[in-house]
This record gives sequence, structure tokens and C-alpha cells, in this order.
Amino acid sequence: IDYTNGEPSILLEPSRTNLITYSNEFTNATWSKSNVTITANQAVSPEGIQNADKYSGTTLGQNLSIPISVSDNFSYFLYVKYINAPFIRLRVDSISTWFNIETIEVATNGFADASIEDVGNGWRKITVINTSFSGSFANAFIHPHATDNTTNEQDGGEFFLYGAQLEAGSYATSLIHTSGSAVTRSQDRADNAGNSDLINSTEGVFYLQFAALTGAGAFDDLSLSDGTQNNKVQLFYRATDKINARVTVGGVNVFDHIYQSIDMTQFEKVALKWKLNDFSMYVDGREVDSDSSGATFPANTLNEVKINDNNISDYEGKIKCLAVFKEALTDLELEKLTGYNNHELYMNYYNRLSYLGLVEEYNVESDINNYIL
Repeated sequence: IDYTNGEPSILLEPSRTNLITYSNEFTNATWSKSNVTITANQAVSPEGIQNADKYSGTTLGQNLSIPISVSDNFSYFLYVKYINAPFIRLRVDSISTWFNIETIEVATNGFADASIEDVGNGWRKITVINTSFSGSFANAFIHPHATDNTTNEQDGGEFFLYGAQLEAGSYATSLIHTSGSAVTRSQDRADNAGNSDLINSTEGVFYLQFAALTGAGAFDDLSLSDGTQNNKVQLFYRATDKINARVTVGGVNVFDHIYQSIDMTQFEKVALKWKLNDFSMYVDGREVDSDSSGATFPANTLNEVKINDNNISDYEGKIKCLAVFKEALTDLELEKLTGYNNHELYMNYYNRLSYLGLVEEYNVESDINNYIL
């Protein structure tokens, strides 16, 4: 369960290996220290316990480094917290990116991609991703700086650090703890979901609030089916920031719409409705496509919910909510189901009338029950 955005969601990630052999033991001798002192357990980390180390540099030419063995695509991240060094540089061999951890900005970037994220309590997660340079890479470095885009480290530079990870792949996954050797996390799977008694084949709605791990898309598939590719109601990612809604009956795609998302790594509410001659796709409170013709499934055809579908690919992403409705909801219900801020809108309405003593007169409780899902 992932809580990084403050709300729980199921996190399903691919198998990855953290190639940094001491992910949170920066005092270990495997981390080479050039004009640096590392003091263990000096701050509460993003993990919520007192296990973050303190980096204290003494002169120019200071750095902290560890040997790695990786080639081509990789991601490298670290959690850092400000003491007096405003810029932190992540370097792999001769490629560097500077981050301003005070203003939470990527400063000068030498990699294909870089990002900085505020993870609370003053901590920043800084990440670099390499997809531009091919070859072998042997060392990962950490440097503090007083200014951007300089190779002169800050005299007396200090900051807290926690959780280093370098992994092969074009995007970063969650932290894999290591203590003396590289550690591989198995692929996350969620199987055996759903109850056939709760699925109506002739009509219904398949609803998801979900987010991808990367905007590139990988045909990650979530579906209702009979266990084959011939009869399916499915939502899946494809290409760059595209979400595909598809209904396949007897091997024929009776509804097939591709929605262009702005950023599918952010949570979106998506509903796919199917009924005889009545199909539609809703995203974040609005209908994005519909079709008034098409067959539907015979009764008792669909019998399983699949979060991982080996015939397409195992789903990799975040799921905050998955729901199956046994009836084809109305347009208003689909708008409310996939929309945002209805609760705030009607609670403000309720509070205003409550203050005026008009709740019962205007039957506000009934209005709220009707308009909030």
C-alpha cells in the first residue's frame, strides 16, 4: 500500500534490483568518503524513524561515492534534507544534475530526465534518469554545492541523506533496502480479484481510479472477462499518456476508444459503460466518447476481474479504487462517479443552510444523498 500522496493506493511494480549495496548505511566503508564525515542516525527519515545520516563536508573536492555496475537505461535517486547546502548534485561517472533543495527545483540537468519531489518534513526525493547515454557506468556520486552548475563543492557543506537507489530501467520504483549486497524485489502481482456473482454480463460499468508508473505506457491491462481474449471489458494504458477503453464481444471490438491524457502518472477517474446499443467512456467527470450501436455479452459470460492479465502484460501502476456496477449507470451518475469536488460543493451548501436554520425546510439531506457518491 502506497501513501506517498497522503492517501492509500495499491502499488504494483515490476521486478527491480537496487544496485547500491548499502542503501541507507552511508557510514559503511563501501561508500568512499573524500573529505567527508558521515554521522549515522541524526534525523527522522521519510520512513518515520531516526535512521537518516548526516553528511558533513570539510574542503573542496569532497564527495560520497559507491561502485555500481549498470549500462544504458537506469534511474538513480536519493532522499535529502537541507542543513546549509542549497544544491545537491547527483553524478554517475561524468554525468551530473544539480538540484536546488530549498526551492524544490531541478537546476542544471545533464541526464535525459530529472525530478525533485517534496515528500514532507523538509525531505526531498531527487531522481535522475538516463536514457540518452549508452555504455557501462561504474560509480555513483553525491556532492553538496553552494551554487548551481559548479564542480566546486561547498566548504562545510552539510545535509541529511537517506535511501539511495540505482536500478536498471527507464523510471524509478520504490526504495529497495540493501545491506551488503544488491537486492532484487519480485514483481508485484494482484490475482484472484472479483466475484462472478457481482458481475452482470449484459450491462454494467467498470470503474477505476488509477495512475501509471510511467507516461510511456505498456499495455497494462485491467479487465472483466471470461478468462479469454474473446470476451472482455478492459481499461489499459498504451503509448504516451493514452488510456484505452475497449469492449470485446465474441472476438469483435464493439467499443474501442483511446483517450489522450495530459499525464497518466497522475490519478484519473475512468468509467467504461456497456449495454446493448449503449456504450460510453467517462474521464474525470465528462463523457469522452460514446456509441449507440453494438452487441453485448450473453448472460453469465463475464466471471472474473483481472488486475494482471498475462495475455497482455502484468499491470504496473497505482490503483486507488476499482469497482464493478451491475447496472449501466445514467449519464448523471457517471458524471458524479468520475467527477471531483461534488462533496465540497454540497457540504458548503449544507453548512450555509444549516447556519440559517433551513436544512429541513429545503430538504438538504436528501439533496446531498442524491448528489454525492
